[in-house]
This record gives sequence, C-alpha cells and structure tokens, in this order.
Amino acid sequence: MSTINCENLLSTILENQHTLYNQNREIIFANVFHDTIKGSKWFPSDFPLSPGRGALGYPALYVLYRVLNEFHPQNILEMGMGQSTKVIGLYNNYYPECRHQVVEHDPEWISFFCNHFDLPSTTKVVELPLMNADIQLDEISSNTIMYNGFPQAFEGQVFDFICIDGPYGFNNPQYSRIDIIGILPECLTKSFVIILDDCDRKGEQNTFNMICDILKEHNIEHNSSIYYGEKGTGIIVSPDYSFMCSM
Repeated sequence: MSTINCENLLSTILENQHTLYNQNREIIFANVFHDTIKGSKWFPSDFPLSPGRGALGYPALYVLYRVLNEFHPQNILEMGMGQSTKVIGLYNNYYPECRHQVVEHDPEWISFFCNHFDLPSTTKVVELPLMNADIQLDEISSNTIMYNGFPQAFEGQVFDFICIDGPYGFNNPQYSRIDIIGILPECLTKSFVIILDDCDRKGEQNTFNMICDILKEHNIEHNSSIYYGEKGTGIIVSPDYSFMCSM
C-alpha cells in the first residue's frame, strides 16, 4: 500500500471516529434531557419534538430547558422558528408574564408552524425577510445572510435571554448569524443568557467569539462554553449564572 493510500485511510478512520464520538455524545445528551424533564411543571415528558438535522439537537434542547427552568427569563428574543419555539411556547403558557418574540423570514413556514402549534398570546412572531450583506469585521470582508431590518425592529428593547438559531448559516461564511451584533450590548439586561446553535461551524464560532469580544470591550463580565453532540451549542452568560457553562 502506498504512502498516499495509508494517509487517506488514516484520515478516513480518524474522521469516522470523530463522527462516532459526537454521535455518542448526542445519545448521552438525549438521555440526560429525557431524565431532566421528568416531573417538569411546564414541559410534558411526552411532548413530541424533532431534534437534529437543521433543528436543535439534544445538547441544545437540554441547555434550553435548563435555562428556561432555572433562569426563568422574562424577555426572550428567539431567532429562527422551530423546535426551540415549541419549548419556549410551552414555558410561556405556564409563565404568561414572560414576553417572547421570535424572528422568522419564511411566511409559509410561519403559517405551517402556527397551524400545527398554538403559540401563546405572549409570543409575537416578527417576520423579517432575508438579505445578502457584505460586511467587514476584523479587517476581513465577508458575505453573509442577515434579517433585513433587524436592528430597527428591536432598537431600544432589552432581553435577558437570546436564543439564536437563524438565519441560515451554511455555505461556510466567515461570519454567520451576526444580526445580534447590531444591538449589543445595549439589548442585554444585567443578568443574561445567550445561546448560539451550530457553533461547530466556522461562521457561528467566529460570531460566538465576536459576541464575547464585544462584551469584553464594554467591560461586561461573562462566562462562555460550548456543548457538543453532533453539533455545537454555544452559551454565554452573566457571572451569576456561570454554572450553566458546565451543566
């Protein structure tokens, strides 16, 4: 066997091992999630969800549940309508004092989703179309997808919990899902949690690091971590909720 073939074989073996390792972590988080929601006051243990693929995986669902159940946010901003919207909607049904806004670009998906899941009256769907944007950050020019009119839609508002799983982040842009940058850090309350899904990808990882850099530049103390399964879910929290970085 030639040296090139040996190198290719080794690369394939290592890649498969990495995939299996992440799948095992996903399975572990699935079991932890199902154990965690047992006896929940607001989340039925038999409630149907469809994790994975383009939706949140089990690490993200576990972190999301723990944030809602133990942080008890009152003003939630969610980007991307899907499985997380269902979980937050159930939370809102039980805690009607909570204010929840979810940003989505696709009117057909909004209609389909709302016809199959009853959102509480405290949830507001904000429809914003997508746009391609050329940005320059850290002396790097990049093209990315953003929500058109996002900063104007949320200017002057503050949130204690921001859950980011939209807009699209594939095609390996240098920065993905950077809309939140336009309203940071003024949009955060003193105690806060930010979740950014798909941090296994370069674009989201760069955005995750940029959020931390902005908080640091404004002398806002925070802790951060990434939970890995088949995908990576980043979390950034104020110091009073630092335990959420190691749940």
